[in-house]
Amino acid sequence: MKTIPHSIRIALPVAYLLLSIAACAGSPATLTPADSSLPAQAQPELSNPVYLPMTVKDGQQQPGLLLKGHVRFPDGTPLPGVNIYRSFASYPAVLIATSDADGFFLSEFAPIPGDEMVTVYAELAGYTFEPPQVYWRHYHSYEEKTQDFTATLAP
Repeated sequence: MKTIPHSIRIALPVAYLLLSIAACAGSPATLTPADSSLPAQAQPELSNPVYLPMTVKDGQQQPGLLLKGHVRFPDGTPLPGVNIYRSFASYPAVLIATSDADGFFLSEFAPIPGDEMVTVYAELAGYTFEPPQVYWRHYHSYEEKTQDFTATLAP
């Protein structure tokens, strides 16, 4: 088993933080070997400009939620235009993302100052989704959750 050199283990989180800071300034951020001290083989593969959410404030990781995933048919074909909604225990659902041409969706970072019950579901007229909704307890921390949905034509 090959171990990762200490300098790379430290540099990868730093590179992620630099991407987050650049994204907060409203500019696309990409990481290339010319931009960092990482060797080319340790570079994360980022083929497109990346916009990362602001999750660090005053040097501290902020508690909250970032949700991403795909909406596809059972055969793997993506379904664009699906609205993804999130609600908290006593609050109505809000639209947080819409799936793109590849069926991918990514919400903005949502700060959550304490523990919270979260419900997420997908919606598009003429379709049903599996799972119909996802419900979990978010604890006071940073959470990046991947939730995929499978679509079928409604009867």
